[in-house]
Amino acid sequence: MKSSWRTLILALVLGASATLAQAADYSVWHDSHYTFRPNQTLYAATLDMSDVKLDSSIKERVLQEYYVQKSKTVKTKKIITEPIPTVDATLPTAPGSVEAAHVTSPNPAVATTTATAATPVTVPAKEAAVTEQADTVTIPQAAIDAKADLYVTAKVLKYIVTSYLVPAHTEWKSREITDYYYDKNGHSHSYTHNVDYPEYVPDTYYPRAIVHVHFHMYDTKTGKLVAAIEDDRTRDGSDDATSMYKRIVDRFFKNLTAWDVDTAQK
Repeated sequence: MKSSWRTLILALVLGASATLAQAADYSVWHDSHYTFRPNQTLYAATLDMSDVKLDSSIKERVLQEYYVQKSKTVKTKKIITEPIPTVDATLPTAPGSVEAAHVTSPNPAVATTTATAATPVTVPAKEAAVTEQADTVTIPQAAIDAKADLYVTAKVLKYIVTSYLVPAHTEWKSREITDYYYDKNGHSHSYTHNVDYPEYVPDTYYPRAIVHVHFHMYDTKTGKLVAAIEDDRTRDGSDDATSMYKRIVDRFFKNLTAWDVDTAQK
């Protein structure tokens, strides 16, 4: 009985830890006064990962490209994705070439053209800036030029692989034992029974992954926030962060048409 109680208490402790490790929080809000329709054009900003510190630029690129890839699976809406920034190498320029003349030319017209190309686009006054938590979101000129109905932002708030401790403890194990005996006639017999025994388990750290992403959607004509989705997940396993992120993105694009109203049937 004593061993049974100890086993039950340990199971409850580990069970509570496992429940926490499998936690998920999914919140959805949309403006009931805004009409979502099929065939709308969406302009999706580059995935914002400024709040997380990844240990690899390659990993960030993989997450960025997966977001773009999944956006193309939506068939009922046109989704234009903002180009992912790249760091390209500069090719050598041969002396006397046309390219070299453009690079070194003191011609004011050339210099002005270069400066203009590097100058950020000024957002027209009609493109209302909106507040997203502590950040100010401005609908880009490219979204207006593309005649997008909605501007979509996605921000990774957490992308963490951490660990949790299960303190040292004693676990009671059960082992099946076979015993033999001889009856009065010298015949051999056997029987089995369970024997409980204690086993010491030292402090053990287990990996845990946490991924939290939010998605916001803005009306490009008014700048008004019309939908927001928060997906916050915790799972055990150090290799689960990437797959968990992918499931979050999959869910977002799969449910993107959940509020659509077919205006032809209204």
